[in-house]
Amino acid sequence: MYFKAIKDGKIVDVFSDEDIVYVKFDAGLNMFLRTPIADEAVGVLSSDASVIYVFADRAGYDTVELKKFEEEAEYLALKEQIEAAQTPDYVEPADDPDPEEVDPDVLDNTPISAEEAFRIIFGGES
Repeated sequence: MYFKAIKDGKIVDVFSDEDIVYVKFDAGLNMFLRTPIADEAVGVLSSDASVIYVFADRAGYDTVELKKFEEEAEYLALKEQIEAAQTPDYVEPADDPDPEEVDPDVLDNTPISAEEAFRIIFGGES
């Protein structure tokens, strides 16, 4: 599993699940501490350990959103771009296929009856 840190529509950092360092804020010490528990985290340490990114607005810190992804090739390409001091744009993945890329032969627009739809959805005999 990999993560993209996104700030203002730009990917500012990437992490693998092995190297991500989550942080939480300790009010008693008035400082950030590492936490191994992602659910307790209020932010992450940048991959070069120079910046703390937070998930919600906090004065003096960059606010980011973490997005999960699974492709190692994408992770390596993004890491290379970021190390070259580039911040690539983040493009939200499309949930629906592009109509231009869908093979029309796989689409079946044959109308069916309500009984047939019921059988398909709930199983059993119509």
